[in-house]
Order: sequence, then structure tokens, then C-alpha cells
Amino acid sequence: MNNLGHRFVVLDSQRARIDVLTADQLESDPPGWHGDLRTPTLLGWAGLGHRHCAGVIALTDDDEINLAVLMTAHLLRPELPVIARASNQSAEQQMYDFDPESVINPYDRYGGYLVLALERPVTHQLATWLLAANGSEMPPRREGLAAGRWIVAGDGEFAEEVFSDLTRAGLEVVVVDPQAGPPDVMQAVGLVAGTSADTVNLSMASRARLSNPDLYVAVRQRTHTNAPLLEALDFDSVFSPTDLVAQEVLARLTTPYLWRFMTHVAEQDDDWSAALLGRLEATCGPRSPRISRLIVDQASAPAVVRWLRDGQRLTLGQMVSGSSGPNTPTAAVVLMLARDGEDLLTPEDDLEVQEGDVLLIAGRSVAFGDLDELLRQDSTVAFVATGVYPYATAIWRIMQRWRNRRRARTPA
Repeated sequence: MNNLGHRFVVLDSQRARIDVLTADQLESDPPGWHGDLRTPTLLGWAGLGHRHCAGVIALTDDDEINLAVLMTAHLLRPELPVIARASNQSAEQQMYDFDPESVINPYDRYGGYLVLALERPVTHQLATWLLAANGSEMPPRREGLAAGRWIVAGDGEFAEEVFSDLTRAGLEVVVVDPQAGPPDVMQAVGLVAGTSADTVNLSMASRARLSNPDLYVAVRQRTHTNAPLLEALDFDSVFSPTDLVAQEVLARLTTPYLWRFMTHVAEQDDDWSAALLGRLEATCGPRSPRISRLIVDQASAPAVVRWLRDGQRLTLGQMVSGSSGPNTPTAAVVLMLARDGEDLLTPEDDLEVQEGDVLLIAGRSVAFGDLDELLRQDSTVAFVATGVYPYATAIWRIMQRWRNRRRARTPA
């Protein structure tokens, strides 16, 4: 939040964490209080009633506290969005009774991501690539993992959630007691090392990988102390509840349209994902593209709006083709178009642009430079749409409007 320039207030039940916040070198110097987070007064001190309060995020590891914060915010400021964390499905259902923006159950989320990777590996690869930092390499794809035996060696709610998700997906799952010794993975296709002790998970996962080099290994990570070891061992999947929650919260706050698009992607089959993946690679190259939202309005796209208000036609393909003129390959891909309350995924290039459209666009950085020119230069819009470049923009626009009025008065 600090790196993104957002102002925030921190509340925590432990004074030590507030002291750490005070000692951190943060640009915004956020205020912080410690106390009983279930007390509405504390939320009031933090600014819940302030007119500039934009939302509430309840991410403690205590479901009762998160529910209390959600209830207070809902009753006192029902118009504010609230994002809350839950550790089990029962708490999650209780929280949804108070109309939150989202409830993040990291155990359930991870189980869903794991099932997606096993059942629809291309869709999982596409989603991972698009959410990666701009310029990231394509992540590897593992196929055939849904047809064999999976072993879950863990304890507590995490093991229960993963077992439940894998079982609902129709996979063959065996739960073993990690205290009974190393599990036999010779006939398995995958292992989830999910105890509450990082060292046990690392030892179990490393031994399993040595026994079966083709095994898909997923490891639970509770703290960041052993992060260098996990990175060096290069397991197929690492689950960190804190990181998963933080990534989703940041995605929802900073790129809500991308997050909305990703929820649609998770519902697609691998054929659809393979087609989009191939189109993105052909257009943007082998590294993850830059993704940006564009609103076709007077503030963000004045030249395009003037062109449309003059009764002219502009297609999505022309809009993202750069400034090379008509009938040239597009330099970017429109991932989603939001119009009249509906989301249209990967719209066709020949679909006409309308004022008020919201576009989610993926492309290389150079493509966005060309797009910015088109959004603000009348002559560039005209050239891209017609192939004719007007040399005097202001004069050309006056002449074009005169021709349009004359054409309208002329009987057919």
C-alpha cells in the first residue's frame, strides 16, 4: 500500500507490531494504534467515519476479530467496501452475511488454484503469466496430473481444505499422517506437504522428490525464514497464506478490472485459454505483456470521443493497431470490454468502439505509446480509421464536420 501511494491507518492487537510500523521507513508515515479490534471506538479513532475513508481491510489471523470489524463497518458505514480474511468455510459464510466486497479464505483459494493447475493446466499457465510482473517468462506447464494418485501429508484446516477440493474435483486422494514417517510416493503423481512446521514440509518434500523425480510437489510455507531454501529447491508450487492474501488484496485495490478479468479466465476451458495464449504470444512476444485499463471518455481519449461524436466509425482493431494505418497487424490485444454493465471477453477486432466503453488492453510498452498518441491526436485517429492523413488537424476537423452536415442535407 505504501509503495502504491495509498494512505492508510493500521490497527493491531499487538503493540510490538505497531512499534515495527513506526520504525519502518515508510513515505507516508501511517498512524497506528493497538488495542481490542472488536471495539467500534477503535475503528472510529482510525477514521471509519471520515469522509475520505475509502474502505476497510480486516486481515488478522483471528476469524472472530475479522468478523467483528466487518460487522462494525457494515453497520456504521454500509456503503464502504470491506475485504476480510477467513480461515475456514464456516467463518467465511458468517462474514458473507454482512455484505463484504470479498472474503479471502487462503486455504480454500489455494485448493482452487491447485485444482485449476491439475485439471486445466493451460488456463492456469495463462492466469499465472498474466498476473506476473511485466516482462516475466512463460511459466512451465505440467499436464497429466489429474489422472493419478495424490498424497496429502498435513494437519489442521489446510489439509482438510486441500483434501476436500481435490476430492470434489474427482481426483484420487490419500491423506497420510506425517508423523508416521515419510509417505510412499513411488506410485503417486503429486504430493502436498502441508504440516504446520516448515522444516517438516521441506524435509518431506525433498525426500519425496529424490524418491520420485517426476512427482509434482506442493509445499506449505508458514514463515518467510526458509524462503531462500524453497526458492533453491524449486518445488512446483509453494503456498504462503500471507502472500496469497496480500497479492489478492493488492490486485483488487490496484487493478480491479484485471482481477475481474481473471475471475472470468478461471471459468474458461483450455481450448479458449490456448487460443488467447497463442494470440498474446504472437502479438506481444514470449514475455508477459503490460496490461492497462482504458476508459473511452473525454478525459482519457478526447480525440477518439470527438471522432465518434462526429459520426465516424472506429473498430477495436484499428484502435490498438498503433499508428501504422488500417489493415496492419494489431500491436495489442483487447482482453475484455465492459459495456452497459456486461463484460465481453476477447472481443473481435471488427467490433466498433463506443463512447463509455471500458477496455482492458494487453500489449508491449511501445504499443501503449502509440495508443496514447491516437487517444489525443485527431489526425492519428483519422489516419488509423481511413488511411488518409490530414495535415492540418484543426482545419481538417472543421471541413469534416461541414461535409458531414452537407451530406446529411443532400437527398438520397
